[in-house]
Amino acid sequence: MTAQDHITNRTAETPELEQIPQIYAILEIVEQMTPDGTGHVAIPDEPVLRDAYVRAPGIARKSFDTIAADAARAAAGGAQKLLGADETRSAAAGRLAHHLRGRLFHLGSIVGL
Repeated sequence: MTAQDHITNRTAETPELEQIPQIYAILEIVEQMTPDGTGHVAIPDEPVLRDAYVRAPGIARKSFDTIAADAARAAAGGAQKLLGADETRSAAAGRLAHHLRGRLFHLGSIVGL
């Protein structure tokens, strides 16, 4: 494969797609703060979600970008609030984890997963 092939095969990532790894990382941390037995929505693996985005049609990407931006804001804002929380931290972490899982599930459904 030539250098030109590498350039041709690259896909411009949206800022929202670039935030997907951070959403997964925050979700992992937040879920460690939640009580065991908390119900989880099944979500796609990060690489699978990113690959599906690359193959998705433009309208799906637009919806994906909107929801990913919302999830990134929720993840960042929620994580900041949890840093100084008291004994209610576990419940707040559970709500944030549930929200992020729901968003990631929705992102997967938009791109056909």
